[in-house]
Amino acid sequence: MRKAIFLIFVFLLSHAVFSKQIPVKCTYLISEKTNSIKDYDNANYSIKTEGKTVYVNVNTTPFRIKVPYPYEIKDEKLLKLIEKNKKNAEIFIPIIEKLTKNKKDYFSVVNSVLNFVAYKFKYSSTEKSPFIGDCNTAAKTTVKMLSLCGIPARIRYVIKIEKAKTISGKSLHAVVEIYYPQKGWAMSDPLKYHHFIPANYLLTNNSDNLLGIRIKKKNCLKKNAFTDILKGKTIIYKLPNLFRYY
Repeated sequence: MRKAIFLIFVFLLSHAVFSKQIPVKCTYLISEKTNSIKDYDNANYSIKTEGKTVYVNVNTTPFRIKVPYPYEIKDEKLLKLIEKNKKNAEIFIPIIEKLTKNKKDYFSVVNSVLNFVAYKFKYSSTEKSPFIGDCNTAAKTTVKMLSLCGIPARIRYVIKIEKAKTISGKSLHAVVEIYYPQKGWAMSDPLKYHHFIPANYLLTNNSDNLLGIRIKKKNCLKKNAFTDILKGKTIIYKLPNLFRYY
């Protein structure tokens, strides 16, 4: 009896951990043309529009960059962005000192910040603290913590395409775009997807103009993924690169 219960537990656990699939290449049809979705691409995400058709392509492969930490940022625009994000970030200094202790490469620092936010953050419809709030709070906290590490980051907004066929306020979601030397900018969702975002996230520059627009998924390529339940959050990675993140 115990063996049967154990086998059932293992099956359910394996299904929960390894059955997740993420969209990596999708085509959507929207009911009307809009200027709120513009062509854009960075190191791990691209979106392109042709009339009423939207194409989204993502790259889930981890960056194999060899960049030492601390890394000296020389670009003036990036330096100004870091200084801007540091405002009112003093509360995070003790946390950053612990997270960056003995860290010698750039990627591991970014990874440590993302993992810390994912583990500590609790979702709430209203912002109660830097680690209790909605997706915008999580993105803001992540950006401020990275800035204290000397890493450029900024908040971006996407429309999450899930079951709903009409875009509403509930579809809006905040993510972060992080700068990686040798690669450039790349997206992450602090609470769920690290070093990439899925192809059902449509980058927008003005979500208000998208409200009420109908959207239909034409086709979507998906790949298997891994859910990290040990950290208490749904952090999803591409399976072949699983151990790259630990």
